[in-house]
Amino acid sequence: MARRFASAWSKACALITSDPASVRPLLVQHMQTSAELAPTVPLVNFRMVRDLSPQDISDFQKFVDLAVAQGVVRSAIPVGSFLRAL
Repeated sequence: MARRFASAWSKACALITSDPASVRPLLVQHMQTSAELAPTVPLVNFRMVRDLSPQDISDFQKFVDLAVAQGVVRSAIPVGSFLRAL
């Protein structure tokens, strides 16, 4: 199940990167984004774990550490403990 999800997610990430105009109508259809806003709303730059650089992982760790410092996350989490390339 996880591999199938990761495969579909990978295809979606590739499509968003290669042809963002083709996915913008989905914002209106599935994400309650107005038709006027959909052409200009920034698209999130999702990446697969296998495509993350060491700097990306370090930045992600800083983000998680900030959430811990602000009390959003209860305790420290080493992000490497749950990142797995499928």
